[in-house]
Amino acid sequence: MFTLTKNFVPAHPLLRPKPEQKQLSEQNERVDTAIEPEIRLWKVTADAVQPKLVRSHLLVLLVFLAVVVPAAVDSVQELSRLMRSNAIEHVTARALEGSRLK
Repeated sequence: MFTLTKNFVPAHPLLRPKPEQKQLSEQNERVDTAIEPEIRLWKVTADAVQPKLVRSHLLVLLVFLAVVVPAAVDSVQELSRLMRSNAIEHVTARALEGSRLK
C-alpha cells in the first residue's frame, strides 16, 4: 500500500565526540628534517614562461583588440542614433501594448 521512505540521516554518527588532537608541541617534534628548501614562486614562473609563447599571446591579444574595439565603437554609435531617433521607445511601447492584449 504505502511505501515508507527515510529522508533523514540518523543523527547518532553526528553526535559522536571528536577524537582528541595532540598538542602542537607534540606535533612539532615529529617534523622531518629532510624538508627541501622553499622555492620562490617567481623563480618557478620565470622558468616556466617561454618568450615565444608570450609573443604569440600578445599577438593574439592585439588581433582580438583590433576586432573588438571598432565593433564596440560601432555599437555605441548605432545605439546613440537609435536613441536620438526615438526608435527604442517606439519598440518598447509596441512590445508593452502587445503584452497587454494577451
